[in-house]
Amino acid sequence: MKQRLILVAEDDPDQLEMLCNALMDAGFDVAAAHRGDDVVPRLEALRPILVIVDIHLPGISGLEILSRIRNHKELGAIPVMLVSAYYSSEKLDEIMRLGADSSFSKPYEMEEMIKEVRRLVGTDTAIETQKYKPS
Repeated sequence: MKQRLILVAEDDPDQLEMLCNALMDAGFDVAAAHRGDDVVPRLEALRPILVIVDIHLPGISGLEILSRIRNHKELGAIPVMLVSAYYSSEKLDEIMRLGADSSFSKPYEMEEMIKEVRRLVGTDTAIETQKYKPS
């Protein structure tokens, strides 16, 4: 497992770039998935310290990804943050009972997102200045 790797699953290219850049500026390494059905195989291969998943993804939904992670023998303990533009904060709180560690409604304040990421992974990483480059 890479000590600072976060997997971000987001199908909106602008949202993905913005979040990946902010995470890298906060000192994390980032891998990206654009489709829901790519997430679990990438998790198995990369073993990140956190996964940030948009609930609405092509392939399979973020809720199905959450279920698969929580039921996976080796991945079940990875913290999961759910993100959605379609659910209110109250609805996301209900969804948290399915096993997510955190949730954010879009649009979110990037500073708050990074603060929550640091809380979930238990780190206060120094800022670096890399930029996300879409693959």
